[in-house]
Amino acid sequence: VAAGASEIDIVISRRHVLTGNWQALYDEMAEFRAACGPAHVKAILATGELGTLRNVARASLVAMMAGADFIKTSTGKESVNATLPVSLVMMRAIRDYHDRTGFRVGYKPAGGISKAKDALSYLMLLRDELGPRWLMPDLFRFGASSLLGDIERQLDGVAPKLQVFVSRLRPSRVFVPDDGWKESDVLEGRRVFAFAGIGRPGGFEATLGDAGAEIAGTR
Repeated sequence: VAAGASEIDIVISRRHVLTGNWQALYDEMAEFRAACGPAHVKAILATGELGTLRNVARASLVAMMAGADFIKTSTGKESVNATLPVSLVMMRAIRDYHDRTGFRVGYKPAGGISKAKDALSYLMLLRDELGPRWLMPDLFRFGASSLLGDIERQLDGVAPKLQVFVSRLRPSRVFVPDDGWKESDVLEGRRVFAFAGIGRPGGFEATLGDAGAEIAGTR
């Protein structure tokens, strides 16, 4: 951080979760948060090592309460990485935390997502659970380096049905008396090209439509 890092990934101690020592987990995460100062902090839960989905939900909430800006499934090196059931639990924890506090925490599934079609499942789940605001890169990212290779193959024409979309919007800002300028849920901004290689585009088109995108063309 002192050298200028703006984002820090930390991995929680899984033993605190497995022994039910939630205070120790909170204290650990709070110390990480304090040490990182103004840097953006992503808390890696290593969900494949937490035993149960209940533990995943509790660890997610504790990490957010202690100051995590993002919660992330895994380092990508565990034997079990991102899965849709785990993602559903973590997204609902984020939704509950936002409903209670008004604070938006980001989500990052990492590991095990190597195909563009798999990525679409996560995007549609995210849209359904958290809404279009979480489709923006400040609140959602993929931790899957192999995914890039599949997208590149789609672009090179190896797979058919490459949809080209117009997308990328930013949240608007509204003036609130006594509070000043605040970010709203309304999306606005200049549209630019985005793409995704998909076999059944209907659901993905609906997702982008909810985010304010429009189809520019297909080939």
